[in-house]
Amino acid sequence: MGKTSIPLPSEAFFDSINAVVLDLGGVIVNLDFNLTFNSFFPHVSDPKIIHELRLGHWPAQVYQYERGEISTITFRQQLQQTLGIPSKTLSNKEFDQYWCALILEIPIFRLEYLMRLRDRLHRSGKRLLLLSNTNELHESATLSILPSSRQKWSHYFDHTYFSYQMGCRKPEVDIFQKLLNSENLEPARTFFIDDLSKNVEAAKALGIQAETLNIATEDFFHLLARH
Repeated sequence: MGKTSIPLPSEAFFDSINAVVLDLGGVIVNLDFNLTFNSFFPHVSDPKIIHELRLGHWPAQVYQYERGEISTITFRQQLQQTLGIPSKTLSNKEFDQYWCALILEIPIFRLEYLMRLRDRLHRSGKRLLLLSNTNELHESATLSILPSSRQKWSHYFDHTYFSYQMGCRKPEVDIFQKLLNSENLEPARTFFIDDLSKNVEAAKALGIQAETLNIATEDFFHLLARH
């Protein structure tokens, strides 16, 4: 079965939910964190720092930036200090390029499916939502790789929820509760897909229907097609 012929979920699925909520990085946007690590590597004071990042041990300011607790200017300064990069080694443009290097592309067939899915949801008065741990620089970078004729997330989603605008991040309970409250949604009639199991488990704890996407073996629309 080709990508263009992937079926939408069943009628029973649409009857059972009021909204589909999707993650962004990994689910919609292809990522390669090694590209960011490799970009910073020649400039760090100790290679062990990059090794820790590869293990997923992010410094505190990364999470603060994702929650919108610090500005982009402060984040640039603090991360370079943490990495041991001497002041003025990198221009702001270079730093931003390195930080956003992990963002690859969005396959057009995913965007086409999103539009098909949203159209079908709308016919039943349902919504398609985006919920992402995203910082200001990464949001801008993802917008830049959308097709020029549809370079806004509003072309694909009814509403977007980015962690840096919400003051919290997945898997914190608050971010799910804020989305539910803002959309006036019942957890049991909300379907959420994420590629990280800890985020899915947090959603399930609130009563949200949620499933983990294995991005190594399938796309999100394959998961939906099983419903």
